Amino acid sequence: MRIFIACISILSILFASTADLAANGALDDIENRLRNCKEKWCLAVARPPIPWPSPIRAKTVTIEAHPAVIFKIPLGYTHIRSTDYFLMFIYGHGKALILEELSRDAFPELREHTKASSMTMADAARATFTGTTRDKVPERLDDRYFWNWAMLFKTAFFENGVPVQASRKDTLSAYYLSTRRKGGNLVNEALIINEKSPDYILKLKSVHMTFEEFKGIIGSVAGKEAVKP
Repeated sequence: MRIFIACISILSILFASTADLAANGALDDIENRLRNCKEKWCLAVARPPIPWPSPIRAKTVTIEAHPAVIFKIPLGYTHIRSTDYFLMFIYGHGKALILEELSRDAFPELREHTKASSMTMADAARATFTGTTRDKVPERLDDRYFWNWAMLFKTAFFENGVPVQASRKDTLSAYYLSTRRKGGNLVNEALIINEKSPDYILKLKSVHMTFEEFKGIIGSVAGKEAVKP
């Protein structure tokens, strides 16, 4: 699920028809709620950048399916599941690695309401990890949609109060964290940006994979040449 259930009701308002928003001020209401948010995630940002992780050293296979980046993942998976924007590699003992393409095409509501936006997916991702709900909101309507989407997306990474690491290398930026969920499951997550292709973001998530192994996958990421939607 791309955004926690707690945000679904807000998103349903945010991506209502433009006419409805103009009539009832729903977008203004969302911005007011975000501006006055007292939850810790509202003001949380990623830590200052640290060196790019070292590449994975285990036996690997190269993944080239994402439009903006290529990277390596461990061998040993037994099953693969996929949809248009989603790819899951299933290993033994509950271990899994999930790859997700974040783009406007992957979010029809976002695509519909940000056609005239000057923001890219990379801009939105940076806002999620470096901006807060107290920051100034863009003035143009389509940019406002994009900004508020980025602010609501913060709940997916900061809601549990776990520190988010950041690393940069050339045109690449990575934001990543590791959490121990209820039941003891170790879950690692990351968002990776390639500035050459700012309209496509890679989201990585693993279950029952060590954080070191997960960071090794991040460390193997390389950017592709520029890609346009």
